[in-house]
Amino acid sequence: MRRAEIVTAVLIGLFSIYLMWKSTELPIGWIPEKGPAGGAFPFWLSAAMFLCSIWILLCTEARPAHTVSCAGRVANHEVSRHRRAPCAA
Repeated sequence: MRRAEIVTAVLIGLFSIYLMWKSTELPIGWIPEKGPAGGAFPFWLSAAMFLCSIWILLCTEARPAHTVSCAGRVANHEVSRHRRAPCAA
């Protein structure tokens, strides 16, 4: 699960960098009396996506290696394979 999170975060990060680069083909600033330029929303949305991928990497690295998220249904390494720990709501 940890490897999948890292790979997904890296792929999302690379894709968002590509989208930021492509969105700069259009102006990304503010056009006076018209509003945001054509590339503004794609650029800032992909920048937010890049920050989210960084957040995923940081959270993944900060979590102990034996801990899996509640989606994996294992709360910690002390839980046996026959008994599942309840996940916090």
